[in-house]
Amino acid sequence: MKLSEFAVHRPVTTLMIFAGILLLGIISLIRLPFELMPDISTPAVSVVTPYSGAAAVDVEKRITEVVESAMSTVSNVKELKSISKEGLSVVTLMMNFGANIDEASNDIRDKLDWVKPYLPDDAGTPTIFKFDLSDYPIFFLGVSATESYFDLHQIIEKRVVDPLKRIQGVGAINIFGGLERQINVRVDRNRLAGYSLSIEAIEMALKAANFGEPAGNLRVGRLDYMVRVPGDFVSIDEVSSVVVGRRVGGSIRLSDVATVEDGFKEEKSKVRVMGKPGLMVIIQKRSGVNTVEVARAVRSKLESLRKELPPDVEVSTIMDASEFIEDSLKDLTTTILWGALFVVLIVFFFLRHVGGSFIITLTIPFSIVLGFIFLYFRGFTINHMSLTSLAIAIGMVVDNAVVILENIFRHTEEGHKPESAAIEASYEVGRAVAASTATTVAIFVPLIFIGGVIGIMFKQLAYVVIIVLSASLFTALTLTPMLSSRIFRNVGKNRDSVGRYRRFYEKTEQGFRNFTDRYRSLLEWSLDHKRVVVILAGLIFAFSLLPVFIGLIGTEFFPEMDQGEARGSIVLPVGLSVDETDSLVRKIEKIIEDNVPERTVSLVRMGQSESGFASIMGREGPNIGEFLIELVDKDQRDRSSAEIAESLEELAKDLAGAEEVNFTTEDPLMQLLFGGAGAITIELYGYDITESDSLAQVLKSGMEKIPGVYGVTVSREKGKPELQVKIDREKAAALGLSVSQIASTIRKNFYGTVSTAYREAGEQHDIFVRLSDSDRESVFDLENIFVTTSLGTRVPISNLAVLEEGVGPVEIERKNRERVVRIQSGLRGRPLGDVANDLRRFLAQVKLPEGYATSVSGSIEQQATAFRNLFVALILGMILVYMVMAAQFESFVDPFVVIFSVPFGIVGVIWFLLLTGKTLNLMSFIGMVMLVGIVVNNSIVLVDYTNLLRKRGMELREAVLRSGQTRLRPILMTALTTVFALVPLALSKGEGAEIWNSLAVAVIGGLLFSTMISLVLVPTLYAIFEERAKPTDENENRSRVV
Repeated sequence: MKLSEFAVHRPVTTLMIFAGILLLGIISLIRLPFELMPDISTPAVSVVTPYSGAAAVDVEKRITEVVESAMSTVSNVKELKSISKEGLSVVTLMMNFGANIDEASNDIRDKLDWVKPYLPDDAGTPTIFKFDLSDYPIFFLGVSATESYFDLHQIIEKRVVDPLKRIQGVGAINIFGGLERQINVRVDRNRLAGYSLSIEAIEMALKAANFGEPAGNLRVGRLDYMVRVPGDFVSIDEVSSVVVGRRVGGSIRLSDVATVEDGFKEEKSKVRVMGKPGLMVIIQKRSGVNTVEVARAVRSKLESLRKELPPDVEVSTIMDASEFIEDSLKDLTTTILWGALFVVLIVFFFLRHVGGSFIITLTIPFSIVLGFIFLYFRGFTINHMSLTSLAIAIGMVVDNAVVILENIFRHTEEGHKPESAAIEASYEVGRAVAASTATTVAIFVPLIFIGGVIGIMFKQLAYVVIIVLSASLFTALTLTPMLSSRIFRNVGKNRDSVGRYRRFYEKTEQGFRNFTDRYRSLLEWSLDHKRVVVILAGLIFAFSLLPVFIGLIGTEFFPEMDQGEARGSIVLPVGLSVDETDSLVRKIEKIIEDNVPERTVSLVRMGQSESGFASIMGREGPNIGEFLIELVDKDQRDRSSAEIAESLEELAKDLAGAEEVNFTTEDPLMQLLFGGAGAITIELYGYDITESDSLAQVLKSGMEKIPGVYGVTVSREKGKPELQVKIDREKAAALGLSVSQIASTIRKNFYGTVSTAYREAGEQHDIFVRLSDSDRESVFDLENIFVTTSLGTRVPISNLAVLEEGVGPVEIERKNRERVVRIQSGLRGRPLGDVANDLRRFLAQVKLPEGYATSVSGSIEQQATAFRNLFVALILGMILVYMVMAAQFESFVDPFVVIFSVPFGIVGVIWFLLLTGKTLNLMSFIGMVMLVGIVVNNSIVLVDYTNLLRKRGMELREAVLRSGQTRLRPILMTALTTVFALVPLALSKGEGAEIWNSLAVAVIGGLLFSTMISLVLVPTLYAIFEERAKPTDENENRSRVV
C-alpha cells in the first residue's frame, strides 16, 4: 500500500502520527539552548608563560623556543604560532579541524611537565588556555568607584566574583585592573651596604621566619596531641621585626634596612568606566551550557549584589552576549513568521480556497518541528545558522504539498471523487515531487563535507534543511492527500451556486486562464522559433556575466554585522609608561563623550595584564590603550556602528603624541575564529630584526596607497630603549662569580622578588622585596649594585660589567618556529576581493633579500579558502543533482535539458546582487550553491509531466504545450512561495540581519530569473533534443520510454 493510499484510508492513524511528531517537536524546542552561532570548538590551544622583568629577546630564547621545541612533537598540529614580549611568552598550537582538543591538551600538559626543568627558575608556571567558541566571554562588566577604589579589587572579588562563580554554568571569571594588596619591602641601599647585607640575605631571612610545619604527634596518657609549629606571620609588625643579620651588640632587623608597607602591587594596568577609575570583570560560561540562561542568571544575581556594594561602587554592563543573541534570534523568528504568512497568502491567491490554504499551512509546522527534534537529539542549538536554515526551508517545505494539492484540486474539480482524486493525483506527481526534493537535498549534501570552520558552521544548516525537506515530502505524501480527501468533498459541486465568493472565484479563475493561454501562445512562438530562443538565451547569459568581469560586483569574506558596539585602540611610542598613555587616553575619552551621544557605557583599559590573558584576546602593553563603547539598539540611532567608528577615528587620528589610533567594529570573536588577524594581512618571514623591520615599513607604505585600506599597522613595534649589562666574564670568574649570579642579583634589586607570602583571613598576599624607588632612578644606581662573592666580598656592578644603551624589540612573533612580522589593516568602503587583487600586484613588484618571504593571510586567505571549497561543493552538487535526475527520468538527455536552468539562476544572483548593492560573500555564495538544487525543481515538474503525457500517446508538440499550460500554476506557486518566504529575510534591518540579507537576495534573484527563463527555454530545449532523438518514421503515437 502506497503512503498516500494508507493516509487516505487510515486518517485517524495519520493524525496520531503527526500529533506525536508535533508534541515531540514542542518538547524539543523548549529544551533547546540558544546561541549566536553553532558550537565550534576552535582547534587552538595556547601555552602562556609569565617571565616578569625579562626583555622580549630573552623571553624568546629562554621560554618560547624551549616550549616550541616541545610542542612541535604534539600530534595534529597544523600551525605553531608564538608571541614573545616583555615578561610574557604565548605559544599557540593551531590544530587540524576535527582534532580532539582535550586529548591534545593532555598531550601538551605532558610535554610541559617534561620541559619545565629547562625553563628559568623565576619564570611563572605555564598555563594552558583552550579556545572554544562556547567559552568566549559572555559578559564584560565595568566597575568604577571613588572613595572605595583602593579596596575595589578585594570588594569585587569577594562580593561579586565569588557569588557569581556559584551560579550553575558560570566558568572562569577574570579581573583586569584595580589595585591588589601586597606587602612591599622597600630596601634602603645605603643602609644595606652599611650593614654589609644583600637583597638575597633579606629574602632568605623572610622565608625562614615565615614558616610553619607539623611536627608529628605526642601521646600523654589517654590524649593524643598533634604537635604543630605555627610560624606564619600574623601581623605586619612581625614582618618588620624579622632578624635579617647580626652585629656586635645586637640583631639587625628588617626595619633597620627597609620600610615595610601594607600596600598594593605596582599598577601596571588601568581601567576607567565612563571616566571613573575602576576595573573590568570578564565572565565566561562553561562549555555546553545555554548562553542565554546563564546570562539571565548572572543579570538577576547582579541586581541583588549591587545592593550589597558601597554606595560609590557602580557596576555597568559593557557587553552582554545574550542581548545580541536574543535580539537577533527574535528578529529572525519574526522574519520567519512573516515569511510563513506570505507563503500562506500566495497559496490562497492561487487556489482561492480556504481549506486548501489551511492544508498548505499545516505543512509548515509539521515539517519544521522535525527540524527541532533533529537539533535536540543531535545536541545542536538554536542559533543563526539553524534558524536561517528554517527560514530558507519555510518557502520550500510547501512546494511538495503545493504541487500535490494543486493536482488533487484539479482532479476534484474535474469531477473525481475526493478519495480517489487524492490517491490518483498524489501518485501522478509523486515521482516528480520526490525527485525535486531529492535534487534539493542533493545540493546540500556537499556542504556537510566542507572542512574547516566554514564546514562546521554550515554543516548544521545543511543537516536541518535536509531533514525539514524530507519531512515536507513525507507530509505532502500523507497529510496533504488525507486532509484533501476530507476538505475537498464539496469542490466542483457548487459550480452553479451564486454569491460574492463564487463571483470572485470565477473572475480570478478567468484571469488565470487568460494568463495561461498567453503563456501557451508564447510557448507556441518559442517552438516555432527555437533557434532564436536559444540565441537570445545565450546572449542574455553572456551579457549578464559582464558585471562580474568588469568588477561591478565586489567580494568579501563575511558580511559585517552591526552588533551595537565600537572598539578602538591607541598606541604611543614604545617605552612610555602607563601614566603617559593615560594622559592621551583621557583626551580620546573626551572625544567619545562629546561626539557619541548614542553610547550607553564606555570603558578604557591600558597596560599589561599580569596573567597574560588579554594578550590572547587582543593587544596590551604599557603604551597601548583600548576602548570599548556600547551603543543603543539599531532602531534608536541614525548612525551605524561602522559610521560611529569611522567618525571617531577621523577626530582622533591627528592626536599629538599618538603613533596609531584605530576604531573599528570588527568582532574579536570572529578574528579568533577565522585566524586572529586583520582583514588584510601580509606576513613577512625573516630572522634579522633590523632588516625585517625595514622591509615591513616598505610593505606598510605600499599598503597605505591601496584604496579601501585604513589603519595599517606593523605587529612588531619600534624598539624599546634598554640598558644592556655586558659582563666581563674573566673578571667575574676571577672572583668566583657566574653570569647567572650577577644577573640574578641585578634582577632582585631592580625588578624585585617575591620572598614569601602573608596570610590573613584565608587570603594570601605576596611579600615583595626590592630596592626603594629612590635607589632605582638612574644609571648610577644600577652601576652601584653590589654582588656578594663566596668569600663575602661586596663588588659593585661597575667593576664587573659595562653598561651600553641599545634598542630591543617589544614583541617577537614566530610562526612555525620562524620569526614573522605582520603588516595588517582594516577594510573600509571597498570590496575585499578588489583590495586583494591590488595587494597581490603590489607584492609581485617588491624584491626581497635572500632568506625573506611574504604571504597573504587574514580575511583574504579565509575568503579564498572558503570560496574554493564552496566552488567544489557547487560542482559536486550539480553532479549529484544530475545523477538524481538521470535516475528519475531513466535518461541522460532529459536531466541535461533541466540543468540548463542552473546557469540562469546564477545570472539572477549576479543581477540582484548588483541591483541591491550587495557583495558576493560567504552567505551569498551559499545561496548560489542552494539555487542549483532549487531552480531545477520547476523544470523537473515540467519535463516529468511532459514525459507522462507522451507516454499516454500525446504528440510531442502538444505534450510540451499542454504540460506548460497545466503546470504553470504549480510552478509559479512553488517559485513565489520560496521567494516571498525569503523577502522578509532580504529586507530585514534587525539585529544580525546582515548575515542573511545577502543569502536571501541571492536566492530570490536566482529563482525569479531562472523561473522566467526556464518556462520558455526548458520546453524549447526539450523539443529540440526530443526531435533529434525520435524514430525516423516519426511515429509519435506509440508509447515510449526514454
